[in-house]
Amino acid sequence: MSDLLPLAEAIAHLAEMLRADATMIPFQRRVFGALDQIEAILERGVPLRRLATALVRLGLTDNSAKPLTEAHFRAAVSRARSRRRQKTAAPAQTRSNQTATGQQRTAPTDASSSIFTRHAAARKKTASDEKARPDFSGGLFDTVRKPRA
Repeated sequence: MSDLLPLAEAIAHLAEMLRADATMIPFQRRVFGALDQIEAILERGVPLRRLATALVRLGLTDNSAKPLTEAHFRAAVSRARSRRRQKTAAPAQTRSNQTATGQQRTAPTDASSSIFTRHAAARKKTASDEKARPDFSGGLFDTVRKPRA
């Protein structure tokens, strides 16, 4: 009986953790944050379905303040487990500072090489190219021939 009381307290504490900041933090993110506590309760021999039922009975709600369903909770736990596996299995991919030929890449250090200034420079170049083109506006191409009747 002494083991049941801490288990009930652990489930009640988990429910409070999942209720905290319910208006600010999406439910899936709250489940991901509490995944260690969920796993600890499951390791004590409580099936996920029973844990979900207990949380539903404690009045846990989802993002839209609707009562949480067992299926929704089980799916959220499954997604959180999957996300944790992805984070631990594949480290963050970082871009190498070397090109395929082995040359060192140089990172832009000044504001003049930002994407916005590069696009502005490209637009200026296009505008200057258009000014250099010949002007056909006042020649042979202005008269439109009418078809004969």
